[in-house]
Amino acid sequence: MNTPRILFFFGIWLVVSLFCNDTTNYGAIYLGVNIRPDRIIYAVLILEFLRQYRWSGRKVPWILEEKFMVVFFLILLLSCFLFGAAFAPRNRYLSELFGFSFVPATLFIMSRRLTYDLRSLRVLWKALLTVGFYLGFTGVCEQYNLNALVFPKYILDPTIGIHFDRVRGPFVQAAMMGGAMIAVGLLILWYHFNIRKFWLNWVVCIALLASIYWTNTRGVWLQLAGSLAPLAVFRGPLRKAMRYFMLLAVVAYFAGIASKFSAYQTTLFGERAAQVDDRINIYHASWRMFLERPLLGFGYGNFLKYSNAYFEQLPGVELRGQGEGQHNTILGLMCETGIIGTIPYCLIYFLFFRTCYRRFRYVDSAHGQERSFALIQFALLSGTVVGMQFSDFGFYSYLNNLMFWTTAIAYTRFETATGESSLESSELLEAAVLKEPALAVM
Repeated sequence: MNTPRILFFFGIWLVVSLFCNDTTNYGAIYLGVNIRPDRIIYAVLILEFLRQYRWSGRKVPWILEEKFMVVFFLILLLSCFLFGAAFAPRNRYLSELFGFSFVPATLFIMSRRLTYDLRSLRVLWKALLTVGFYLGFTGVCEQYNLNALVFPKYILDPTIGIHFDRVRGPFVQAAMMGGAMIAVGLLILWYHFNIRKFWLNWVVCIALLASIYWTNTRGVWLQLAGSLAPLAVFRGPLRKAMRYFMLLAVVAYFAGIASKFSAYQTTLFGERAAQVDDRINIYHASWRMFLERPLLGFGYGNFLKYSNAYFEQLPGVELRGQGEGQHNTILGLMCETGIIGTIPYCLIYFLFFRTCYRRFRYVDSAHGQERSFALIQFALLSGTVVGMQFSDFGFYSYLNNLMFWTTAIAYTRFETATGESSLESSELLEAAVLKEPALAVM
């Protein structure tokens, strides 16, 4: 299969999806459903993959994770129709459903069936570098009000999206902007330390880091901490760099350089108490809804329809947050789809974590690229799970899509320039783990 060609289309889709998404509907033409550029490119990506996969003669068996993805999609689809949310105006929840379950599943399935050699990784790096450069540059321009350089102009429109007073980028939402920048930045650093060192990588990553700070969003900062912690703890090419970064963060905190993260001023974690009350009330209402219907929930997409009745006054918490929507991916699934819908999604991420952990702990040191990529993906998954506690990935799917594609890379084999394969299949790895636990590198 021509993996670089498929990755080329994936890269275009990544770039176009920055602007064309369910939040902005940028460039959409409504013909019963929204015909958007990102959806057209997504269809081209699938067709190109199917064409090449058919002629390649490869038969990659389905794994448990992929079966859970199919089950999860079908559960959400049935729930959405049976409980009525599928008939919302403009197919709002059906669009969200496909973006949350179907699209990431197909991305994982495609990516796991590709072979990643140095040329393929270079194509992926160029796509990520393009996305990273744009997001970092846009964040700097937003922070310093360089409005003439901000594209698209809807980013400057306070009536579109939320978080207008923060760096929010093309997603017009600071949490999604921050999550995407974290993932792209760390993947670029992986390429820098494992494949090719290039000065532009540092320029992009510094701009991304500054823009992450300027999102002024606690959830983003915690997601960054959740991503960096595994890299600082486990042995890998980035461990020394992450420890230096954490040391610099401590120095900056006590030096008072950053006004939102300072020992001498009120930090971001001590501000916006009203938003904290929002989250507490929404989480409490979601939990009460789950207890009311623990098996099937209230139906996918029905949180706003039924949640108001489950808000109640809590001691020391201002009663607010009604009508805001969900702010926790897992709790959202629990109250809308019950145990039936939540368990498959959690199992998918559990298997992701398990596979990445086994690869960076139990694969011998001769396969350094595979081990280090599994570690970076484990770290990104850790940060993503942290981000899920503060954002509904059903509506902000860009990061979720990227995670499914890159996690699949950790499942596949890499090939060196000479064509030598390092990991033949996940089955061989499982056998190695069971038979030779002494291979673990501490």
